Order: sequence, then C-alpha cells, then structure tokens
Amino acid sequence: VIAETYGIPCVYFRILGKGVAFPDLDDDSERLDWRMRDFYKGVGLKKLFIYGQRRTKETNWESLIKAIDHHWSPIDWSPTSFLETFPLPLAFNPLKAPYTGDRALFEQIKF
Repeated sequence: VIAETYGIPCVYFRILGKGVAFPDLDDDSERLDWRMRDFYKGVGLKKLFIYGQRRTKETNWESLIKAIDHHWSPIDWSPTSFLETFPLPLAFNPLKAPYTGDRALFEQIKF
C-alpha cells in the first residue's frame, strides 16, 4: 500500500499460484487479504496484479522484476471514488465542505 501510494513499482505477493495473475477483486472465492482487496477496490481497480510464489520456493528475482516492469502501472485514484466506496457513513466529507467543527478534539489525540 505504501509503495502504491508513492508510485513505487510493486506487486502483491500471494503464497498461492505460480507467477503473474490478475484475479477479479469482486470474486470472493479468490484468496486475497481483505485489507488489500478493500484498498485496491477503494482506488477503483477491478483486477489485482499479483505474483504467486510458494514460501518454500526460492524467488526468481529476475522474473519478478520483469513482471513488475511489464505489468505494473501507477494507480490513478481520486478521493471521490475512495469516499464513495467507503463502507460506513461518513462523519465528514472533505470533498463537500471545509471542516468547521471543534479542532480541540483532534489536538487531544496522542501520537
């Protein structure tokens, strides 16, 4: 997710399959981490570029890098599609109006 948001070429690794695949993100029978499914659906993708690799197999780095070079493209996302697919009601929609609430609540959050 971090690499995607910064436009760094990457691929989602999965311990099933062998090599490159593009599973449909709406197909619940596909074994994908729900967090990745939510992220990629939230940025508007329908299919996910993955690289299947068994944990017990040695990674062929040359093949992996070629796959990323050939298949990866930066995600073109907008906050609109992200907010429209958010599964809960929004307490505040930053696209519709500036925040005018009490910022003191935010200042109490410890980081």
